[in-house]
Amino acid sequence: MAITAASTKAKAKTTSKVASKETKSSVTKPSHPPYFQMIKEAILALKERGGSSPQAIAKYMEEKFKAVLPAISRKF
Repeated sequence: MAITAASTKAKAKTTSKVASKETKSSVTKPSHPPYFQMIKEAILALKERGGSSPQAIAKYMEEKFKAVLPAISRKF
């Protein structure tokens, strides 16, 4: 009897490990480049002497990456 209970517990643990791996892999990658890369590109492209404002960076990102950015990314 003890062997059967132990084997059942082992099977349950391996089943839960497989299920957790499936849920982790179901996360989809965004279709746009990383935000850091988009911000860096915007700052370099704008070439403002005193630095670029967050509004200017957001406007540049929206113009260049409008097709791939999520709708919620617009904050300003």
